[in-house]
Amino acid sequence: MIYNHGLRFLAIFLMICCRLTAQVDSSNLVQLRKLDNPKNDYYFAEVDTYHIGVLNKSFNWVKQPEYCAIYEFSATKGLASVLKCPIKGNWSNTDYWDEHPLKYGWGVVDSTGNWVVDPSLDYPFELSEHWQINSNKLFSGKHLLWPGEYDHVKNLFDSVFLLSKASALGLRSIDGEWLVPFRNYLLLNYGDSIWYFIPNASVDAFSAFPINAVNSDKSVQKFFAYEHKINILYPNVAVLRDSVFGKWFLYKYCLNENLNSIEDYFSNDNYEKDIFNFAGLFADTIYMEVPDWWWPYYRVNDYSRNAIVVTTGKSTYSIIENLTEVNMGSRGAAHESTIFSFHNFQKLDTSIIELNFLDCIKDRDSNSVAAMFAPTFGDSTPSIVTNLVRGTQPWMFSKDSLQLLFMHPDGIRPLEGYYKSYKVVRFSIKDLGRSFLSERKRERQLRKGKLVK
Repeated sequence: MIYNHGLRFLAIFLMICCRLTAQVDSSNLVQLRKLDNPKNDYYFAEVDTYHIGVLNKSFNWVKQPEYCAIYEFSATKGLASVLKCPIKGNWSNTDYWDEHPLKYGWGVVDSTGNWVVDPSLDYPFELSEHWQINSNKLFSGKHLLWPGEYDHVKNLFDSVFLLSKASALGLRSIDGEWLVPFRNYLLLNYGDSIWYFIPNASVDAFSAFPINAVNSDKSVQKFFAYEHKINILYPNVAVLRDSVFGKWFLYKYCLNENLNSIEDYFSNDNYEKDIFNFAGLFADTIYMEVPDWWWPYYRVNDYSRNAIVVTTGKSTYSIIENLTEVNMGSRGAAHESTIFSFHNFQKLDTSIIELNFLDCIKDRDSNSVAAMFAPTFGDSTPSIVTNLVRGTQPWMFSKDSLQLLFMHPDGIRPLEGYYKSYKVVRFSIKDLGRSFLSERKRERQLRKGKLVK
């Protein structure tokens, strides 16, 4: 009985060995591709859609046909960059594909077929790279670096990486050294060589926390002085030399003008991989013969913000702000729009107060406003006064004058968006009468109203 069991075990063992070492009949293969390897002859081979492997020159399997795609094979290391089955998509209806069907499920197997890089990657793993970012994971060789220590990762220069964790940003070299430890930073880049990490804190924190200027040679400079920060962010703007208003403006406008969300810092990397990284891999032709017109789906929102400061007194400022948004992508129409806003401020001691229009009127009397504008606007005066009080009617100071701005009904229409344009009605401050307060009288009224703490 024991003898019969031993024979049966031996027969099964020999069958398995023969199956693993038996020469493959190339006529039974769907497709075959010889690798560009001058030392050894190896082939990528497809038995069917879900059975792809690697053959040697004797047409024996060195990587069993149990994968859905192969990107790269290293005979010396015994490693293969492969796609785990099954493929998640069906390529039969390309009109509605937002992503390439061979995305997701990539990893690396060793000579024994064990996964040495887990098949959880979106893109093929590059076996020859010293480091790479794949699926928001940083690898040194085939080793995953700092797992769980970051949410996003991006290469800035050389082997230096921008990391995010929740709302914090940091900069770390591949050897583990922190050039800029995690903190809530705002990030600016002037050219490719210097990145500025600016503390994202309250206005008062600008003196307490430094700007970190990181150069491409990995050197880090720290700027504590407020004047350095103004020179970096808004050079040649004399009005910002007033440190009270300048600090406030720096925090409120200057930083935010150049800012993206944390996701925006890292958003373009995967799109670029979608375009390029699926070319050249070996898979069933149904997944590789992508129509020329097909493109990965993506949409991009690009924002630009600009703020112009108009000084209208010793301590009064008007700011014209415009926000331009462009939304575009691989499918669908592009959309562009620019929105203007107008704000007026007065400095009182160490505070900056945004002015409501009634702050400029004696005793904050709206009837005085109506009497002031009735000769110009007639029957439209009540609605204009109401909008001024509510803060929905744009207005601003200029030198020796007050301007009311009215949206022009006919805008310029680039693409499918629009630019808002305005008509300006200008009043000489001298002609507005005693009800319209001078800067000094406005300051006294603000103090009397206890608006300044």
